Amino acid sequence: MLKMVETEQALMTYYGLPFTLKYSELFQFFALKEDFVLADIAEFILSLEEAANEYILQPVLTDVQLLQQAKENSLKAEDVLPELSLHLQPQHYYLFLYDVLFLQEDIDAAAILQEMQLVSENQIAGRLHLIGIDNMLLAEEDNNDIWEMGLQFLGDFMGGYPRYAEENLCNKSANPFDPDYDDDDDDDKPDPFDPDYNDIKPDPFI
Repeated sequence: MLKMVETEQALMTYYGLPFTLKYSELFQFFALKEDFVLADIAEFILSLEEAANEYILQPVLTDVQLLQQAKENSLKAEDVLPELSLHLQPQHYYLFLYDVLFLQEDIDAAAILQEMQLVSENQIAGRLHLIGIDNMLLAEEDNNDIWEMGLQFLGDFMGGYPRYAEENLCNKSANPFDPDYDDDDDDDKPDPFDPDYNDIKPDPFI
């Protein structure tokens, strides 16, 4: 499954598409077909080209405009975060900022973006997730630097994340964008985009 995700990311990059849930589902539709045949690759490439042409014709928006538009259209975080200039993946701290503070509590988009940028630049999203699970970890010496960063919404996250996780993340997801994605059932599923699939060696970029 990891190889399939890497292939997906490479294709999205090649066609200039953001790694959002919308375009990921396009890939999964073909990649996970039980009756996948070689002809499906041509159809898949055509779908990618059409999606890329449609995407490039969209108006260019600032990150603030993207967030505001996302709120107006009630978009999922998985379809928004990768489109930002930071190219974020939906890690738990970002999900909380977007779903709870931005969509529900109406925190200003610029403030949300500033927080996301600070977390992204310091690569601490994973550590913040652990702190959300166990607040006492913040008192450990290894996390002193997080105190010093002056995160505006750390307190909100520590207080609100357990409930948010229980309500939204308690079940393993079939969505590879979900931080709790469980792909154990697909470990033995063949990847139709693997060059050795069906003993053929197609080049998906032709």
